[in-house]
Amino acid sequence: GWEVTALHRIVEGENTVLEATLQGPGGVQQTMRPFLVVGADGLRSVVRESLNAWAEEDGGSNTDRFQMEEKSSPAGGLRYKVLKLNKEFALPQAPPVNARQGVAAGVTRLYEELRRGGYSNDSGDEDKRARPDAAAGDHQNQTHPGMIDPEQSYSFLSRYLGSLKDKNRETRLGLLPLKAKYEYRTANIITWPDHDLWTNSTLSTLPGIKHFLHDSYPQVPWDTAVTEEELERFAQSKGGRFPLPQTTKGGAVWSSSANNVGVVLVGDSLRAFPPDLGQGVNSALKDVALLGDSLRNASQGDSASAASSGYSFDGAGASNSRQQLATALGSYEAEATGEAKALVRLMQLGSPYQYSQPGMIAGLAKRLMSANLLLRLLFSKIPVLGNAIFFPQVAMMSQTLAGTISYREMLSRAHRTSFAFGAIAIAVALAGGQVLFGELNRTLVYWTVMSMWACLFKALGF
Repeated sequence: GWEVTALHRIVEGENTVLEATLQGPGGVQQTMRPFLVVGADGLRSVVRESLNAWAEEDGGSNTDRFQMEEKSSPAGGLRYKVLKLNKEFALPQAPPVNARQGVAAGVTRLYEELRRGGYSNDSGDEDKRARPDAAAGDHQNQTHPGMIDPEQSYSFLSRYLGSLKDKNRETRLGLLPLKAKYEYRTANIITWPDHDLWTNSTLSTLPGIKHFLHDSYPQVPWDTAVTEEELERFAQSKGGRFPLPQTTKGGAVWSSSANNVGVVLVGDSLRAFPPDLGQGVNSALKDVALLGDSLRNASQGDSASAASSGYSFDGAGASNSRQQLATALGSYEAEATGEAKALVRLMQLGSPYQYSQPGMIAGLAKRLMSANLLLRLLFSKIPVLGNAIFFPQVAMMSQTLAGTISYREMLSRAHRTSFAFGAIAIAVALAGGQVLFGELNRTLVYWTVMSMWACLFKALGF
């Protein structure tokens, strides 16, 4: 298809026009002058970089308006590779008993599951996770018994799981389900940037990667699971990297001159994040729907003007006859950037440790994340208080409520639940202090009670 390779603003008399250079198949180039450019060209957006350059040229308070502001996340920066496996091969068998060497005590249960079944099935049925009868029964290919089912999810666990000595060899293969009509299925390896997979040059060769996979996953029949051509491609692949959660302050610019032109950002060009909550496509479609609503409302005169708070790249004031596009883009920007900021924060709170990052600290963090999810889910089931001051964890809300409530409302509910837990913690601490130490200092008690009530009011949404 065609892609924008350059975007310029050109002043012609009292008007500002946009000139876009596009490149198509075979390197064919074309120049056009659109009245509206929708930047949907991803994290490395040419459109956004053009807006950023214009803002820096104009100076003032808008110089950083289109610069991505990154936030921290344990999932940000993780690197991944995708291996194409044959769609059917024999179910993995149990790895050798000596695979326990170097396994930390904290992962003994997971390892025992690995020994019993050699694989984990992610269908959600914990009882069948790795039992031998599950390997021979419900989770195998019903058409070809004893074979992997293409439409089931699996996790292959490395024999170095939890190893302190060989922590840079620990990996996990996650197999995503695909319809049986495809001739392959994909397996993902996701790990830290300093893992051997990226730093050991031997693993970028066919013999090196073959030894690595056979050594790490002795339970997998590699000779029938993947072709040598695919292994060589996998070894040489540079893989990809999850971005840090990030967004811009601005989402649109417009000219208030007679010809009324504008540029707007949607999707990853406006904000980007790791795939923790599965909201990449959803949020991009929401941007597009919001842009359509803003344009329609402005044309019908239903939208209050938001243009005065936005960024007009020619500095002109909009007359009534030139207001429509400026109003639409201003309205879109106010809503879209608010949602983007909330979504970026949700990514920090959601499930950043779901990728089974190697190491004991990451393993502990994953367990705490799971405990937090379970605790919030249980409290959300309490009659009256559930879904009043206690709400499910962010990851669950994003799966069940996306599209029905805004990301800002999701974030508000997550914070309200945290404040409710804070009120409970303060009350318990106060009661425990009185039991242990008798009568407490009145000033201390007063401010403790006030803090508890402050948390409670926040939990109620005040």
